[in-house]
Amino acid sequence: MTEMTDTSLDRLIADTLNRQELLKDLDSLIIADVRRRTRRAWLRRWARIVAFSFGLPLVLLVSLAGAYIYVKEHGATPFTLSLMLWPALALIYASYRAVSDFSPGEV
Repeated sequence: MTEMTDTSLDRLIADTLNRQELLKDLDSLIIADVRRRTRRAWLRRWARIVAFSFGLPLVLLVSLAGAYIYVKEHGATPFTLSLMLWPALALIYASYRAVSDFSPGEV
């Protein structure tokens, strides 16, 4: 066995204290990162809910307003109504799929 001198013992104590400080700093950084990620996930989830809640009705309203203005200007002929049927069905189907597949938990 080798004998420990005062300087080597002081160096070991200083190294131990430095490691403890490094571990404390690392722990605080990890905790801050976890909190930041949790906060971002929460904000993304609520932003998605708000965007979906206002976006889908807004798209439906704008498309219906456009169809109303078009019919008002050009008249409601059977040809015009048949041309508007396919986009309307596609919009209804897309809205149905968006509502059925919506999950606020997805981030």
